[in-house]
Amino acid sequence: MRQFKDNLRRNQKEKQDLENMRSKTHHHYMKRNRKSTKKKRSRENSGDDSDSDNDGDATIKVSRNHIYFWCDVTKSSALELTLKIKDACHDVRNLTVFGDDPTPVYVHLNSYGGDLDAALGVVDTIESLKSRGATIITIVEGNVASAATMISVVGSERRIRPNACMRVHNFTTGIFGKKNELDEEFANLEQLETVLVDFYKNHTTMSRPQIKRLMAREMDLRVDECLEKGLVDKIQL
Repeated sequence: MRQFKDNLRRNQKEKQDLENMRSKTHHHYMKRNRKSTKKKRSRENSGDDSDSDNDGDATIKVSRNHIYFWCDVTKSSALELTLKIKDACHDVRNLTVFGDDPTPVYVHLNSYGGDLDAALGVVDTIESLKSRGATIITIVEGNVASAATMISVVGSERRIRPNACMRVHNFTTGIFGKKNELDEEFANLEQLETVLVDFYKNHTTMSRPQIKRLMAREMDLRVDECLEKGLVDKIQL
C-alpha cells in the first residue's frame, strides 16, 4: 500500500510538471552570451533561470536625450526601454523650437539579444513614434546580436561604433507534447521565419535569399559588412 501511494504521488507530480511545461509559453529569439552561445525560443519550463524573464543585471541608463540599453532583451527590460524612449521623445519635443528639425533621441545598444516578442514590442513603439515625427537614432556599441538587431535596424538613422559588431541568426525551439502540437508548432515556426525574413528585408539592403543564408550562420559582422548589408547607415566616432 505504501509503495502504491508513493507511485501515485510520483505520477501526480510528473503530470503536474508536464502541465507546467505546456502552460508556460515563452518566445525567445536565439541570443548569445559569453557563458552560453545559444538561447532558445522555447515552449518548455526548463527550470533554467537564464531563460526566464529575471533581468536583475539589466543596465538601462538615461543621460539627457541619450538612452543606454546595455543588457539582454527581456519582457521587463524591453518595457523599461519602451517607457524611457517615450519619455525622452516627449521631453525633446518640448525643447524643440517650432519649425526646427526634431531633436533626436539616441538609443545606445550593447546587447546579445533575448526575447523576440519583447523586441517586437520595442520595434512597434519606435515605428509609431517615428510616424508622429520623432527622430530616434540607434547606435551599435560593442556587440548587438539576435533580437537586439531588430531594435537597432528600425532607427531613423542607424549608426555603429568602429570596433562594434552585429550578429543576425535564426531561432531554435523546444516543445514537448502530442504529434498535433508538434505539427502546429512547426507551422508556427515557418510563419515566424517568414516574419523575420520580411522584417530584415524591409530594413536592410539584403534580399530574402541573402537573409536566409545569413540567419543560418553564426558569424559576427564587422563594421564594413554591416554597412554593406544595410544594417547600419554610418560609423559613429
